[in-house]
Amino acid sequence: RGSTRHVRMAGEVLCEEGRRPPEGLILVRSGTLSLTIGGVEVRRVTEGEVFGHDMLLNVSKKWTTTATCVTPCDLQILRRRLFMSTVRDLAAHGSPDEEREAKRLLVLLEVTCNEERVVLSLPIFRGYDPEFLSIIAKLMEMLVYLPG
Repeated sequence: RGSTRHVRMAGEVLCEEGRRPPEGLILVRSGTLSLTIGGVEVRRVTEGEVFGHDMLLNVSKKWTTTATCVTPCDLQILRRRLFMSTVRDLAAHGSPDEEREAKRLLVLLEVTCNEERVVLSLPIFRGYDPEFLSIIAKLMEMLVYLPG
């Protein structure tokens, strides 16, 4: 319901480092992709593996890697917009257990995190120059956000 299937040829770029689309989780049904950062290969993703969780969960606004098909690839993309719609629907109309879990998930998925504020609030950084900490916050990748 919330995913689309794509067949790509060897050499095709699926997503580019620093760009936005596609927004979502990518499942490799068959084939191999090369993930690169700054032109340097950091990982290969093959059949049955997924990547893009940070895009699906809105942890990152842009891709941190470039994904290029090494071989012909059959891919399934679970798009964030459709995923969020499904979670909201379950929160409103699911079974009691589905509603409870969907609401818990929505708390994490709909939060907007200001990385700079989070870094400044960490006790380890108290007393340091705010400009220095601002630069650190921009360079850091925040993978976990715990509300409260």
